[in-house]
Amino acid sequence: CALPALFARSHSVPEPTAPEQVRGLKVYALGPLRVERDGTAIERWGGDKAGTYQAEALFAFLFDRRGRGLTKDEASEVVWPDLDLEKADMAFHRTISGLRRTLEPGLRRGNESTMVTYHHERYWLNPAVVGWCDVEAFGAAIERGHTQARQGDFETARASFVQAMSLYRGEYLDDCPFFGDSSYVEPRRNELRDQQRDTLVALGSVYEQLGQVGEAASCYRKALAASDGDCPRAEEGL
Repeated sequence: CALPALFARSHSVPEPTAPEQVRGLKVYALGPLRVERDGTAIERWGGDKAGTYQAEALFAFLFDRRGRGLTKDEASEVVWPDLDLEKADMAFHRTISGLRRTLEPGLRRGNESTMVTYHHERYWLNPAVVGWCDVEAFGAAIERGHTQARQGDFETARASFVQAMSLYRGEYLDDCPFFGDSSYVEPRRNELRDQQRDTLVALGSVYEQLGQVGEAASCYRKALAASDGDCPRAEEGL
């Protein structure tokens, strides 16, 4: 979902990019997954002995499960559904090892990893690994916009909502191998899709307050399109 032209017209809008000085990974998950380390995108996830698509899927799953962890069985169900238990177990351990070495070049042993750890029978992505991600920036921009709108600062609210929409490049983890097609991704994807729709409605309301009724109507139409026509607030706004 690219930034609509009307959002950028006659206004200065922040580009949908991460801050330059970030310690840790930059994760772009709204749309196709892109992960950068020191300004360079990670393109080869699995190393020499593990498939890069499978390792990318494991990273996405771990990223999505921050704070909850991931079991080996859950990962195998998504990434290796057609393998028997023994082969799936071997494939998982080979891939998690490759992923750890991708994230921590020079790592000697998997159990020494500080980025992907194992405890309580779950694998965890260390929260400190992610220095910035578009999902969190998206939510923060929306929250700022609502606060500014409540305070009557509609021009600043407009800029915050537009910034949020610029970060929403598409469906959450769209096109991510394996995980992007699984049922596990749907709850968060639906939640973010609803946030996109609600932000379009909020932006339409702000444009109304600024007397820009054409822009407001366009936002309401986009909210209806994003919700397959099921958005009473957008209909009311129109």
